[in-house]
Amino acid sequence: MDPYVIIKGLHVAVLVVIGSALYAFWCRSDRKNPFLVYWSVYEFALAVTIASIGHPPFPTLAAAAATPVLLLGTLHYRNKRPPPRIAWVLLFLAIAVPALLLSYLVAPRYSTLYVTAAVGIANLAAALLFLRQGGWLNHFIAAAFAGRTLNAFLYPIWAQQEMLYVVFAAGLVLATMAGVGLLMAGFFRAYDDLKKHEQELVGAYNQSEELMLRLERRNEEYLSARQNAEAANAAKTQFLANMSHELRTPLNAILGFSEVLAVLPKEQVLNKVTDYAKNIHDAANGLQIIINDILNLSRVEAGALELNKEACDLNALLTEIRRLLQPLADQKDIVLDCRDDGPCAALCDPRLTRQALINGVSNAIKYTQRGGTVICSAKVEGNLAVATVEDNGVGIDEARLAKVFEPFWQEGNSFVAENTGVGLGLTIAKSYVEAQGGRIELKRAGERGTIFRIFLPLPGDDAGQNDGAAPLAASRAVSQGY
Repeated sequence: MDPYVIIKGLHVAVLVVIGSALYAFWCRSDRKNPFLVYWSVYEFALAVTIASIGHPPFPTLAAAAATPVLLLGTLHYRNKRPPPRIAWVLLFLAIAVPALLLSYLVAPRYSTLYVTAAVGIANLAAALLFLRQGGWLNHFIAAAFAGRTLNAFLYPIWAQQEMLYVVFAAGLVLATMAGVGLLMAGFFRAYDDLKKHEQELVGAYNQSEELMLRLERRNEEYLSARQNAEAANAAKTQFLANMSHELRTPLNAILGFSEVLAVLPKEQVLNKVTDYAKNIHDAANGLQIIINDILNLSRVEAGALELNKEACDLNALLTEIRRLLQPLADQKDIVLDCRDDGPCAALCDPRLTRQALINGVSNAIKYTQRGGTVICSAKVEGNLAVATVEDNGVGIDEARLAKVFEPFWQEGNSFVAENTGVGLGLTIAKSYVEAQGGRIELKRAGERGTIFRIFLPLPGDDAGQNDGAAPLAASRAVSQGY
């Protein structure tokens, strides 16, 4: 068999194999890289061109089809956007029409020269585009297309000397090089796309994780807000219930005794007036205490609390409070003891500190059963003056200690029948103490009872000098739920 036919057949076979591989790779890549189709058509058209040599006008038409798809595929590969479809039609007509006119009107050899020049220029343009793209692979493909350019320009010379097998042999090697390079370029581009898609998936996953975290935080905030709202609603309900009872009881007493006095015969009024007047006074006094507590809390919330700080003796305050509350302790047979270990000076507002201690001591008496003991004391601990009230009453468990300073919260009404009030005593005490730059705590005292402590700065301590900030501190204390 003629070697020319063998080499030509091998060249055509290589072009068909490369074109098929490029098309198959395009299908396997979910048809995301159209430049692979352009290159595939180019290889098929080039195979038709070589196979149909000697059978005009098929070589001319095939070459005219191969040239534009090569250029358009390379442009799409480089610019990553598809060229307009009309470009292929225009380029095809620009090559095919003049070539056919030259073939039929002038001479076939001029048509061959024109088509060869067009194919060579297309290969050279492709080589330059790959060269400008950069990278070793693109340089390898550029070298293969530069070789194809030279082989195309030498075609007329080898054809004139009847040595076309040289062109086909060189074209076989160059086609193999270009085909391998184009396949690798398609593979790397598909790999880059896959990697980019993977990064997008990772980014989307991270965004979904972040969204889930945000949703969890929002859910936690919602649950917290719901719990706060439920607690506020419960406090409101409890407040209304307490106020309904605590206000009606003394009012009913005042109205009842006054009505009785109004309807009694004159001869009986003198006998009852002393007892009824005392009952009316006691009911009015209890009503006044409740109203004062509510008004004091309102003043704290409004930031209208005024401070007049000075050095005062906590032991002297506790002794005075003991004399004041001794009748309340005697009603329940409670031992109210005040242990005076000497002066314990603190920098404070005597009026507010006295009220805070009264609330603490009266609260201890309230929640101590009959026959119990309440012990008051004061001493200096480090750089603080500390007043302590300890009782052996019903106590309170650790889970509910955090609630004792909440407004309108009361502990253990079912345990001690004598418990009254609206649950503002400790709230007001905490606000008063913190307004003076101190702090307050309540904790268990062993198995039973509680320990109430107030910590205040010593005279001359800079922590308590800023009187102007006191109203703001008190307001903040209440706004935080104390």
